[in-house]
Amino acid sequence: MAKKKKKGGGGGGGGHDTAGGLRWLLTYADMITLLLGVFIILATIPTQSKEQLTKLGESLAKYFNVLEGPGGQKILTEKGGQGMLEKRTVPHGRSHEPTTASDIKMPLIQAFHADIKNKKVAIEETKKGLVVRFRDTFLFDPEDAVIKPEAYYALNKIAVLIGNKPNYVSIEGHTSSASEKGIFRSSWELSARRATAVLHYLCDHSREKGFSEQAMKSLQERLSATGYGEFHPLNPDAASPVNRRVEIIILHQKVKGKDLLLE
Repeated sequence: MAKKKKKGGGGGGGGHDTAGGLRWLLTYADMITLLLGVFIILATIPTQSKEQLTKLGESLAKYFNVLEGPGGQKILTEKGGQGMLEKRTVPHGRSHEPTTASDIKMPLIQAFHADIKNKKVAIEETKKGLVVRFRDTFLFDPEDAVIKPEAYYALNKIAVLIGNKPNYVSIEGHTSSASEKGIFRSSWELSARRATAVLHYLCDHSREKGFSEQAMKSLQERLSATGYGEFHPLNPDAASPVNRRVEIIILHQKVKGKDLLLE
């Protein structure tokens, strides 16, 4: 009888103890998952900008419900961490929010370093957005609206950049005086044709690179072309060559559904 009890107790008790003993694996697995997430965050920190790090800290504080206690002490509330998966509605690495000018500026400066040095290209951050300014002689022959083949590489760089960003892009043509119109009726037509030529080039480049129909439609919705003629000079001297230019403006405050002309 004692032998039977021992056998039953050993078998049943052993099975129960085994199941109970394995419960620590659940806690261990959760801890390893959290540590993996922390290490991934730490590994990506050196590649993040100051603004991105600030947003990361705010997101972590929000999702983990970190509150500031007396003396600046951080407190993790009971509901911290809830809703982390539910909140992610955009695939990792993608965003529908416009990219800020500061995030685009440095890559552009590096890409156009030689052209900036030779004063063919200028890059300027404004309230409206990031302006990439091309001298007209870099893109076009005098009184012409056909893009020079030697300028293709520069526009290719712009096409790649804006194809991967959700920002709206305004392409603006400028001339220096009415005498520059050539075969065109006025400097408005010349500047508008130049801006439109750049727009079509950017679209054609993306199409050749295999953009889907949906991606092309999204790109076309974000592009616009305007001709200002001679009436928005950079230099008060109407004949100054710096006034003859094409500007590609990557807007950082415009989102779908808003009129591009309204500020």
